[in-house]
Amino acid sequence: MSCDQENRQQGNRWQTTCRYSRRDQAAIDAHIARYFGAGEVLDRVELSPGVALELLLIPPRPEADHDYYTVITRGLGAWDDCPVLVELLVNLPFDWPLDEEALRESRWGWPVRMLADAARRMGRGLEPDWGTLLSWPGESLAPGTRLCGGVLLPPAVFGEASFFCPLPGGSDAGIFQLIPLYPEELEMAEEEGMDALLARCPDEFMEVIDPRRLNLVLDEEAICYEEELLDEARLHLAAIRWKQLPVEELAAYSHIAVYLGWCIDHGLASEELLREYDAARAAAEAAGTPLDLRVFLRDRLDGRLTYRCLTQEGRDFSDWYNAGARDTPYAYFDDVEDYAREYFGPERFHSPELAGDAYLFLPYDEAFRQRMWEVISRRYACWLAPEDEEPEAEPAEGWHEKTAREP
Repeated sequence: MSCDQENRQQGNRWQTTCRYSRRDQAAIDAHIARYFGAGEVLDRVELSPGVALELLLIPPRPEADHDYYTVITRGLGAWDDCPVLVELLVNLPFDWPLDEEALRESRWGWPVRMLADAARRMGRGLEPDWGTLLSWPGESLAPGTRLCGGVLLPPAVFGEASFFCPLPGGSDAGIFQLIPLYPEELEMAEEEGMDALLARCPDEFMEVIDPRRLNLVLDEEAICYEEELLDEARLHLAAIRWKQLPVEELAAYSHIAVYLGWCIDHGLASEELLREYDAARAAAEAAGTPLDLRVFLRDRLDGRLTYRCLTQEGRDFSDWYNAGARDTPYAYFDDVEDYAREYFGPERFHSPELAGDAYLFLPYDEAFRQRMWEVISRRYACWLAPEDEEPEAEPAEGWHEKTAREP
């Protein structure tokens, strides 16, 4: 995660005033809409007797590369007991349940309760600043996670201009993001400083709350590959939901599952991945059903195919095949789209119904798997070929025109 050093060195820029004027509140509302999105009231939280705070829910904005929910306070800085002008926010995954019933459950409602409690602490002497740490009693914030505390940081993913809202009177209202932390991360931040902890953290690693994310202290070796993300289903799932495509949501995992299956079959999957895979396969067999790799990706890998899923050879090949380097003539996703063009035909492939999303309409069947495995194997052979050999020539319109002529 990267944050502007100058922001931290400027000190506390907020005035210790008590309330927003109407013009101040209008400026805050405009700032939230401009940098975070338009929202509706999710809940109202009592800060003190007779004083309530609104929590705004801003829906995912895939068109702005923010395909997650944002929950942000509205009016925290207007509270008499709040020492500074400030608003707080959290980001939640696009598939996080946020209806009234779900928010009453511990496993779903805890981020909102965490945000509300952090707001109340402003009235008990907590002054927000870069790297302010918070902790809560108990071993974790909720069942199913070891996250137990948090840190306040500028919302870097929204850009530096979002950090402060200029108010008509000349002061600024600060915007902070509340990011939950593991106990080991809290301890490191307290002992070595927040900069030391963030040095282990890839950009945007903690921007969206994930109850099961990797631990910056305990999983340092695995995280070094986490930044090298090959593909993740949430991007494709967002397209299905945003465009309301008439396909099952598992379609977002199909082409990733095909690639992962090829890597497993060809000895390019890491030992860590194989342990997860063997456990999932055994559970499926015990239930009398075959293992669906799409379900495995969704439930065991959070829909993410990263370099830590692969051996070193698998990473090297995948980097060559998936990174889109200028000296590489192929890319896996392009090959998937070529298959979709062949399957549906050029006219339907470019039709308004499928344009841009044809790969999501492909049936997840043996024909798809076999054809793509053949293509990946040819790419792999090309990658293994000596550097002085010319790569396999293929027609500009796509590999399918060549394979269609093969016996």
